[in-house]
Amino acid sequence: VELMNQTDISLVANPDLLVDLGPEGGKLSGTIVIPQALIQPDEMTGSVSESDDVIIVGDEDDEASWPFVLDTNITLGDDVRVDGYGLTGNLTGAIDITNSRQELLTGFGKLRLENGVVSVFERELNITRSSIIFDGGPVDNPGLDVSARRTITAERLGEEDIVVGVNLIGTVEDFEMELFSIPSMDDADIIAYIVAGTTFESGGGGGAVGAALNALGMSRGNRILGDIGGKFSLDDVKLGGSGNDDTSLLVGKRLSEDLYISYDFNLYKNAGFFTIRYDFGRGFSVESRNSMESNAFNLLYSFEH
Repeated sequence: VELMNQTDISLVANPDLLVDLGPEGGKLSGTIVIPQALIQPDEMTGSVSESDDVIIVGDEDDEASWPFVLDTNITLGDDVRVDGYGLTGNLTGAIDITNSRQELLTGFGKLRLENGVVSVFERELNITRSSIIFDGGPVDNPGLDVSARRTITAERLGEEDIVVGVNLIGTVEDFEMELFSIPSMDDADIIAYIVAGTTFESGGGGGAVGAALNALGMSRGNRILGDIGGKFSLDDVKLGGSGNDDTSLLVGKRLSEDLYISYDFNLYKNAGFFTIRYDFGRGFSVESRNSMESNAFNLLYSFEH
């Protein structure tokens, strides 16, 4: 049966479900096979979920007197394709979905993206590992274990190919992105290889960080970092966030043992701030944070225990 036929998703399913109703409660069990689907969202849309501390007031005795249990298996077939947000590939795998007395949907199983390609800094990387893991927690917060890479073929005989890429580890609500390379190299050089296929020192990738910033729409950050990136190698190039709306790119440079400058750009909010931090010693430091909207000045004290 064709369950959905919309601009952003079309889906054909083969359900084999049993609904069991009785005086003590209800149950929906069985399997849903999805042999064919195309998911191609047009734009990023947010959703609002209730907070964990929300209490729904009602007649709990009436609700508990007729519970409804969900126990189904959803299996994806060979023609379930994702194409959106710079990500393409075939989604495969299966999930067992159940609910608890508190109506919390939980999932057991694993999904994978086969033949996947993802766009990072407007450069395509091949996805070599892509596991979406459901281990009994909320079905809308699975674990992530994803790796995407680009291989730069050696120009001369006897040299080894260079592999650069990103790993995504954590959960949908709390994940980290880390850069990696074979052989090992600094994050700034990894960015250069991803964007330009070469290093800063070789001449072709001198504007790689700037190109990465531009590719992500970071024109303001690029202007602030333009002179710095052209004169210094960078000490920090990091990607991270919680998965909702605070995924950021941080680019930083230590100018001296006591002076550190950085720029942190939020990829979703299209805004960032420039930070200068100076360490006076004995645990005292001063930090200035400046953006297009506000300025802040902090006196900090840190200690170990």
